[in-house]
Amino acid sequence: DFVVAYNGVNFDTNYLAARAKRLGVDGFWFLSRFALRKSRLRELALNSSGTGDNTLKYFDMPGRANFDWFVQLNNKFKSEPTYKLNHFATKFCGDQKEDMDYREIPVLQAGSPADRASLGEYCVKDSTLLDDLDRALDLTVENLQFAVVFGIIVEWVNFRGQQVRYVAQLLHASRTAERVPLLLNKPPEGFCGEGVSSFKGATVNQPMRGFYVDPVQTLDWKALYPSIMMAFNLCHSTHVVDPALFEAEGV
Repeated sequence: DFVVAYNGVNFDTNYLAARAKRLGVDGFWFLSRFALRKSRLRELALNSSGTGDNTLKYFDMPGRANFDWFVQLNNKFKSEPTYKLNHFATKFCGDQKEDMDYREIPVLQAGSPADRASLGEYCVKDSTLLDDLDRALDLTVENLQFAVVFGIIVEWVNFRGQQVRYVAQLLHASRTAERVPLLLNKPPEGFCGEGVSSFKGATVNQPMRGFYVDPVQTLDWKALYPSIMMAFNLCHSTHVVDPALFEAEGV
């Protein structure tokens, strides 16, 4: 799961944490994919020559990664006149936020149902613009590809500096170059199968020796899974789920 915000690391996250603490809403902190595991507010000091000194605040939610388009666009575009959401929404999506002064928000919240509906539209519009920016600039895909290239978790792409990328690649090189690969976080009881020198392979039945007039067919499933995948075109990139296309040519 991905949790996307815009400048949430500098405002929204800390506000939500302070609000939950002040009101004593303990259930708020169960944000992760693990039902009984609480999340926590994490403060990360990020110091680099490119972005300067920054303190990022975000919720540590196991099973859910944080994305902040403000941080990513700030790293991606260095010569913008402003880094407000409205600027990038206009530039790349041809759209803008709903016009509302922040001082109107508590007034509308305490107003009539129509007032709260107007406030809701304002909030939904902000969320929609984040999705539009993602589609226009492939921000999620960019994060995933960076994470694959550098061998880091996707959340670290914009929330960590260059050093963690270097160390991750160094570890990868050392693990593949050594005769006995370097293993981190090894379980105390060891890995399953550790110390076993051989494993049972394919099942080969004993032949019934003799002379056969009629030919005897034998099967040898070489590269079993790739062969079946190729034969039946089992690939997520070509999988068609729309019944209306089942009879189309080439499907």
